[in-house]
Amino acid sequence: MIRDIVFLSVPALVEAVLPTVIAEFEGTQNVRVQLKMVAWENYRAEIVNMALRQEAVDVALVGTPVTSDLIGMNVLRPFLPSELTSLGGAAAFLPSRWQAGIRPGETGVWAIPYVVDIRLLYYWRDMLQEAGIDEQTAFQSLEHIAKTLQRLRENGLNSPWDMYDYHFEILHSASSWIWASGGDLFSPDGKEVVFNRLQALEGVREYFKLLRYVPSERTGVPVELFTQRRTAVAIANAWAFMQDNPADMGCAPLPGGSYVGGSDLVVWNTTHHESAALQFVRFLNQPDVQSRLIFQTNDMQPVSQGFQTTNTLPSRMELLNKAAESQDPIRKATLQAALTGRMYPCVPMVGLVEERLSAELFLIQKELISNPQADLDGIIRSRFDMLARRINAGLGSIPGR
Repeated sequence: MIRDIVFLSVPALVEAVLPTVIAEFEGTQNVRVQLKMVAWENYRAEIVNMALRQEAVDVALVGTPVTSDLIGMNVLRPFLPSELTSLGGAAAFLPSRWQAGIRPGETGVWAIPYVVDIRLLYYWRDMLQEAGIDEQTAFQSLEHIAKTLQRLRENGLNSPWDMYDYHFEILHSASSWIWASGGDLFSPDGKEVVFNRLQALEGVREYFKLLRYVPSERTGVPVELFTQRRTAVAIANAWAFMQDNPADMGCAPLPGGSYVGGSDLVVWNTTHHESAALQFVRFLNQPDVQSRLIFQTNDMQPVSQGFQTTNTLPSRMELLNKAAESQDPIRKATLQAALTGRMYPCVPMVGLVEERLSAELFLIQKELISNPQADLDGIIRSRFDMLARRINAGLGSIPGR
């Protein structure tokens, strides 16, 4: 008898390969997989609504903040220790991503990290050298970054820097400035948000002060101007990890820790075919399958060989270490940033916090671009204080907290 399971997925994989991978699984198991895709736009609300409506889902690939939302809704089935062992255990995965499905202070694992999203600094070595800047120290701290950009401007490059315009990307970038300033989004126990406290506000302020160095004509995708050498430094994702990169291009982690996010594999607790769902999770976690779904290759050759990537990384250390064996400096720097990076904690309402705080940062950046003389400190504090009060009221109403 054929067992039917539903696989719900955000578009975080190489879409051309996904149907082939599913067909391979169906060919080896007595299982039929129905694929449901959820677009990134409003994905959190759509997935949460599907859970509220109790729609039939067996396995899902969801953005990491939504994992926490689903845990809080009692939608997910936890992974047993024996099941984790069959996947290689915690040691098989990038440490900074393993905590995606674990509540602080608890040991239960509700999700398997699958896709890794990261923020990095990219720069042109020759442009730094022409300005007399040492690349070894240029990005060591927030102060060094600001001084590097000012030095580049003084050397004749008026707009040396580019950053994201998209809602979530702004928060993912600014988080490193918050961490580097000693701030955070949540208290250590996850019972309240603290992004409106002095140190966090200082980090956001320093991040937005860098808007003075961005070009007036931008697309919101920093690598576009960077690859045209119209900027010297840009913050971006792992777009260069599997590329053939110029020798004079450098890559560095962000002070405070590069943001590390991504997407997780979870199993709905309403599945009628638990064994089939777990078989599918194990199949997807095979290194060659994960490699194809993220890199569309088994042998880690650069993009010039004719395949696609997703601008993200796989979660399995085996694949990351194999890629870094090439001695490519971009790959090595990316891996180091991933190993030392930070992700948002798996605490209640983290998905809502990411969504609402991202929206506020987008509005602040939009206002500052249109009015560079605006009261930066006043804008940040008023917006962040109001949002923090609303969210903390919601956190305080959660039973048992």
